[in-house]
Amino acid sequence: MLILEAHNIKKYYSDRLIIEIDDLKIYSGDKIGIIGQNGSGKTTLLNILAKEIEPDEGFVKQFCDIAYIRQFSEESICADKSF
Repeated sequence: MLILEAHNIKKYYSDRLIIEIDDLKIYSGDKIGIIGQNGSGKTTLLNILAKEIEPDEGFVKQFCDIAYIRQFSEESICADKSF
């Protein structure tokens, strides 16, 4: 069962293209890993797919409720100055 699809996604920060995805489909039971260097757009991609932020171009369509569970909350990162 298709749970999410994204088409022609682009996200810029200033004039820098961070994310460019032509076509993405996620089906129930899929296992997905997102890897990349710091600042490469991994968190931005997850926020776009969860519809927490809008892409500059393209669209995301969700066919069910989707939750993005963060590993760390912003409060816990700010409270621990060792990061």
